[in-house]
Amino acid sequence: MVMRKIKDLVRNKFNVSISEVSENDRWQRAVLGLTLVGSDRKFVESSLDEVLKFIRGHVQVSNEEKELQSFGDELAGPDFKHWEE
Repeated sequence: MVMRKIKDLVRNKFNVSISEVSENDRWQRAVLGLTLVGSDRKFVESSLDEVLKFIRGHVQVSNEEKELQSFGDELAGPDFKHWEE
């Protein structure tokens, strides 16, 4: 019940994707996955920091991991040819 409330608050306040991805059958434990897509790396990093700060304000967080993926500055290359015309 607590995790559902946290997930709903995070979705509504920050417009990110959030899901409970593990530990959902263990009492007082949860692993949450967050996804945020943006065109500016600094914006994405600061937004994720704000989301984590918000979550820390509501529940105890024992571990955090971040993974950022970048796909370059331009949409160019064979995978994006169907967008060019």
